[in-house]
Amino acid sequence: MSVAVTIRDVARQAQVSVATVSRALTSPDLVRATTRNACSRSRPTSATSPIWPHVA
Repeated sequence: MSVAVTIRDVARQAQVSVATVSRALTSPDLVRATTRNACSRSRPTSATSPIWPHVA
């Protein structure tokens, strides 16, 4: 059984706010490339994670 990863976990790992992670998910063109990359690197590796369902 895997542990659920929350948007707060991703934000903490990426050292950005929860709002920034949310914005990177919903409107990536409004977020700097370096910030998007940090969020992407911090996302769970499981493709079935509920907060990153559309990111492969």
